[in-house]
Amino acid sequence: MQDNPKVKRAYGRMFAYDVPVKMAGQDKLINLISYEEHLFSWAKETLVEGSLDDVVQKDSKVLTVYNSESTLHVGDVLLLDLGKGQKEVAVAGLLSSSPFDLVKDVETVICSEEAFRQLTGKTGNTILDIQLSNNATDDDVNAIRSLAGSNAKFSDQRAGNHEVRGAFYSMTLFIYGFLVIIALITIFNVVNSISISVSARMKQYGAMRAIGMSGRQLIKMVTAEAVTYSVAGSIAGCILGCRCISSCSR
Repeated sequence: MQDNPKVKRAYGRMFAYDVPVKMAGQDKLINLISYEEHLFSWAKETLVEGSLDDVVQKDSKVLTVYNSESTLHVGDVLLLDLGKGQKEVAVAGLLSSSPFDLVKDVETVICSEEAFRQLTGKTGNTILDIQLSNNATDDDVNAIRSLAGSNAKFSDQRAGNHEVRGAFYSMTLFIYGFLVIIALITIFNVVNSISISVSARMKQYGAMRAIGMSGRQLIKMVTAEAVTYSVAGSIAGCILGCRCISSCSR
């Protein structure tokens, strides 16, 4: 798949379901899942404790996914019973979330591909994920589908991804359009306020001009007033906005 010019990225995962383990003298079940280079790089964003490097480099280190009912912590030792004797691994990191569904009373444990092969003896991928390039066509997808064969379940998520992307762009356009409208209203308000202020002080400006103030100095004074008005209003608006957000979150 990686050699296919229409494929941007391909990565696989191996699964071992309901693996019995012993931890602190207790019998438990885990779902053991392998990660490869791309998946580990994305997992960095959800790592809340421990180290990913140990899991990538050492076959005896694994990750676990946070669960409110989980009893696994960084540093815990698991004895896996895979039918070929017990094998020991240690939890080296904790992820806040994962793309897998959590199963009641079953822990989600993640390891490297090499560690998975050594622990289970299995070499085949359970799931192969493919990201297509932008110029991929339906014929290219059908060619990949034919390679999968009839024994594999082929799922094409392009339509769903387009819908999600379209919804994201629509929301982005709405939010930024709203911000542009607010910015225009702010600019018009500043201009209107300065215009009213200048009109109210025409006699004072005339007296200043009479005693020697140049037109350039007068423009600088009005500009300074406009900048002061804008900066002070922006600071006050940010403070009030943060307070409103804080009150709503409570």
